Amino acid sequence: MAETTGNSRLGNMWANLTPGQRVMVVGTLAAVVVVIIVGGIIASRVGYSTLYSGLTPGEAGVIVQELDARKIPYRVAGGGSSILVPTRQVYTTRIALASEGFPRSGTVGFEIFDGNLFGMTDFLQKVNYRRALEGELAKTISQMEEVDGVRVHIVIPERTLFKEDEQPATASVVIKSNPARGLSRRQVDGISYLVASSVEGLEPARVTILDSRGTLMSRGFPEDENEPGNRLDLTRSVETYLQNKAQTLLDEVLGPGKSVVRVSAALNFRRIESSVERYDPESAVVRSEERVETTKGETGDKSETSVTNYEMGRTVESITSETGNIEKLSVAVMVDGKYEEVTDEYGEVTKKFVPRTDAELAMLAGVVRRAVGVDDTRGDHFEIASTAFDRTYLEEQERSMDKFMKMQLYMSLARKGLYAAGIFLALFMMIRLVKKVAKALEEAAKQLPAAPQARVQRQAPVEQARGSAQAGGQAAAPQVDAGLTYAVENPKAAATLIKTMIEEGE
Repeated sequence: MAETTGNSRLGNMWANLTPGQRVMVVGTLAAVVVVIIVGGIIASRVGYSTLYSGLTPGEAGVIVQELDARKIPYRVAGGGSSILVPTRQVYTTRIALASEGFPRSGTVGFEIFDGNLFGMTDFLQKVNYRRALEGELAKTISQMEEVDGVRVHIVIPERTLFKEDEQPATASVVIKSNPARGLSRRQVDGISYLVASSVEGLEPARVTILDSRGTLMSRGFPEDENEPGNRLDLTRSVETYLQNKAQTLLDEVLGPGKSVVRVSAALNFRRIESSVERYDPESAVVRSEERVETTKGETGDKSETSVTNYEMGRTVESITSETGNIEKLSVAVMVDGKYEEVTDEYGEVTKKFVPRTDAELAMLAGVVRRAVGVDDTRGDHFEIASTAFDRTYLEEQERSMDKFMKMQLYMSLARKGLYAAGIFLALFMMIRLVKKVAKALEEAAKQLPAAPQARVQRQAPVEQARGSAQAGGQAAAPQVDAGLTYAVENPKAAATLIKTMIEEGE
């Protein structure tokens, strides 16, 4: 009964609402439902993080199959080279896959010998050993951050009976470098030494390193250091080393971009071997002495002959001059001056170039000369000058960058402002709509008591008529009750019927 009364009250409230109020009620309910659904979607949204990256298609396919078998949701990104899983499952999934040996690459190491080797021939064992050695070297080299992929090939000749018939071991390495971080010369040399030290009988000079584009990165370390390629590399390394020493020194004093240093070195690549033998007469000592006495014939005269051998101090020096000595240096230094702000007659502020003083240039020259080792007796040349650096391009780039950064900042602020304004506007409209609906419902509720009161007023004549009928006789009571009830519920039809009856009676 209470439920029926509640439904009737809601029905009456809805009936008393105007069409505009009904639209507001429906819109409010729809907005609330949309907000609840969107909030649920956002709350249930799963964040994904990288499980593995830099995978080959084969490795990615194997891992995807394993994830499907474990019913772990995943996403593929980076053109198939990266696999993402839900953030909360990254570490557990990685540990679980690692226990199964994932990711499994095509590189095979010494685990090739973990299986059953029964019945394997000596030839297959040698082949597997070479494969395992190549795989282990590839795994070690691939641990470098600058290396994305690597292949190693080793040739180990068969041992021969005679030593002169033996062939040396060789190796070749193909490296796919990281585009953002290339390998330095020292790292390439380190890879050569690593491979040579891991293979018996292999020398660094027998290791060839190529990049993925076929460019020769290292042909080993030739025995002849006087080859043109080595001469040029050595000259460049000396010039770069001295230039960096002077440049870093000036950057600390003047600031970055305030100086430019260039060094040209002439190296001596002549190998000279000399032998010097010196004797010291003052240090002579008797080494041996020989005396011979002779007697002449009949006279019996005796003569004595002596031979004395002296040993003098003797010094023997063998001198070999190594190649790569500096024969001559040429150093050029350009120093930017100072800039003073000057206000012209129109009020515009400009920068005026002021060159360095002679005292400052002399001080800087002395410091740089000592840093790079300039020797006037050797014929070295040194020049230093103060001039204005052309910074037009840099200033334009800075202005463009500042403009771009400001534009990005303004766009970001505008975007955030629009988001905030949209949220506040939506909240304002929703609050206003709720207030209107609440007011409409309140007005509808105020009108509810009037309906029962009118109904009671309409039922009063019925009760009076029913009392008169009961006083006149009980037989007509049911018909009277039915007629009165019909008249109350359908007043217009009852009025029409009574009017027709009166007209007929007349």
